[in-house]
Amino acid sequence: MKNKILIVDDDEELRDELRYCFEEFMFVEAGDGREALKVLKRAHNIDLILLDIKMPGMDGIELLEKIRENDLNIGIIILTGHGTKEVVVSAIKKRANDYFEKPININELKESIEKLLRNKNRKNNIEAMDIVDKIKMSEEFIKENYFKQINLKDVASMICLSRKYFSRMFRKITGKRFVQYKSEIKMKKAKEYLKNTSLNISQIAFKLGYDNAESFCRDFVMSAGRSPRDYRKKMSNMGLKK
Repeated sequence: MKNKILIVDDDEELRDELRYCFEEFMFVEAGDGREALKVLKRAHNIDLILLDIKMPGMDGIELLEKIRENDLNIGIIILTGHGTKEVVVSAIKKRANDYFEKPININELKESIEKLLRNKNRKNNIEAMDIVDKIKMSEEFIKENYFKQINLKDVASMICLSRKYFSRMFRKITGKRFVQYKSEIKMKKAKEYLKNTSLNISQIAFKLGYDNAESFCRDFVMSAGRSPRDYRKKMSNMGLKK
């Protein structure tokens, strides 16, 4: 079944061009914001929206805001001939997923559409998973992204759960709080760096995602009961004894 895309643009020629260039998709069209809202009320299987900014009546930014009041997940790509910094910032703040200035690069737009549709399919698959598999997925995500500034809300959103429910179920299934689990993964990696590499403390802190070595050292002492340098020295002495 073809993915269904809603084009909201008062430029009929552009709508025709997009239909011609993307024959693999099914298109629904609206010439302005109010017409688009009517379409969205009737059609519940729209997979993605291509949205112009400047239209008669309700403009694209106002429509974007109204759509996000009811649907936080549908992919929305802004198409604009008025790509000022203010317009772009406003669109991103109101949770547009991407934007393109006219004249549009069709190949780049196609890549963006396909990426958003893949993400949508991925979310649908995640939503169908049971809670144990979702928590396992979150654990793997933390292990792969220990060096990033990820938080509980980010991971909960990734596996399609509310923050509170994810926090409760994560602790119930793993036996650990989210922050504790993330810290243990990071400290385990820190010990590997200290034991198996010649990286200095600042370099290790950077690889672990810390802004400075002081913060890393403080966390390491709380976790291991000794400083990173003392831990490295201890591991080195143990190696010599062997």
